[in-house]
Amino acid sequence: MKKSLLAIALAGIAFVPAFAQQKVGVVDFLVIKQKYAKAVDNEKQLNGAVEGVKADLSARGDKLKKLQGEAESANKDAENPTLAEAARSAKKAEANQKIQEFLKSREEAMRVDQQAGMMLRQRAQQFEAEIVKDVSAKAELVAKEKGLDLVLAKGGTLYSAPSLDISEEVVKRLNEAYAANPVNPSAPVTPAAEPAKK
Repeated sequence: MKKSLLAIALAGIAFVPAFAQQKVGVVDFLVIKQKYAKAVDNEKQLNGAVEGVKADLSARGDKLKKLQGEAESANKDAENPTLAEAARSAKKAEANQKIQEFLKSREEAMRVDQQAGMMLRQRAQQFEAEIVKDVSAKAELVAKEKGLDLVLAKGGTLYSAPSLDISEEVVKRLNEAYAANPVNPSAPVTPAAEPAKK
């Protein structure tokens, strides 16, 4: 029994130098996010889309407040006892129409909010996947040039010596490639607006 434990221990020791010879590099995704032009452009694009959605929802909110005020005013007028029956009926019909417009607009605003949120999340995930793919490709090139056997993401390691960090070289390659082909298609984030009334 002691021999087998000793053999296992010796085999482990023999394995350590082989593992120690592995050359490792580290990429810091925070550096990538701050210095890779495409990542910076994507962040600006997402922030612009978020602001656009906020502005759209704010305008819809203003419209809802206006419709609510008009409905309440028409409803109050309809309860005026000094009005003739025909005028009171007309005011009730106007109040009902405003209430229906309000409900329809509120439903549309909720739909737009939900769809825009989903589209923003999808776009953020798409951008993140693109960046990871880009980084992986360039990290592989740098690793081959430096004779590295393994490249780790810095966020997944507890400690790494600064000499292992290849982030700047990867960013340089990424920016060179992006500058050569900066096309970054984008689709509108806000869902289609309400159809115009005829």
